[in-house]
Amino acid sequence: MDIAAARAKEQPKTTRLGIAGWMLFDWAAQPFFTVITTFIFAPYFVSRLTTDHAAGQALWGYTLAVSGIFIAVLSPVLGAIADATGPRKPWIAFFAAIKVFSLAMLWFAVPGSPLIYPAIFLALATVAAEFSIVFNDSMMPRLVDEKEVGRISNIAWGLGYLGGMIVLITVVALLAGNPATGKTALGLDPLFGLDPAKGEDARITGRSRRSGTWSSSCRCSSSPRMRARRRCLSERRPPGVLGNSEARSASSGRGRESCAS
Repeated sequence: MDIAAARAKEQPKTTRLGIAGWMLFDWAAQPFFTVITTFIFAPYFVSRLTTDHAAGQALWGYTLAVSGIFIAVLSPVLGAIADATGPRKPWIAFFAAIKVFSLAMLWFAVPGSPLIYPAIFLALATVAAEFSIVFNDSMMPRLVDEKEVGRISNIAWGLGYLGGMIVLITVVALLAGNPATGKTALGLDPLFGLDPAKGEDARITGRSRRSGTWSSSCRCSSSPRMRARRRCLSERRPPGVLGNSEARSASSGRGRESCAS
């Protein structure tokens, strides 16, 4: 029997719980892009946070552009670090802390306040979200066999978009109100006594996303068998050969996902 095949049979397998824990990060990560940077906070930033809508639109564009430059320049470096080093969770926790803090600070973006501060925190949250994805993606080759990578990755991606849609529908139906009427899309008063006239319905999305990311990070599994499998695969990898963290993000056409150590 081929020695490599024999060693592959002997190597510890990642449990289903461990793989599910890895996929759950997508579930928690996607709502940031859906709710904050696309459908809820973005329109608030441009049209309600300031009366100068042109300035708001311009600064929003500059914020995303600067974030994109940082991500493009540093992602390959972090990807190499992720593939060449051991634990991922400390990196993920580090970037999650930055994201949590930055999103929490969006609550103070009241109408009429300076645009620069929420722009800075939004940029920090975006960069942190993307960098945490790099480290999560780098774990995929170590968790499952190569033939399973596409299937597991696609399931995680689908879970991410499902999570994003659920959070968006919940926010629109129960939290986001019309400033003129004070009612949500269902004709209800926003939960928690939020006042749309003060932008509280949009500002709360940062804090709600913070809680979702934090709880998901706590749910990510890292069993001894998963760690043993990573050590085994790491020992077998030839020097100088990196994993496919950047390849997965590039092929999927997105920059999101994360969790395991």
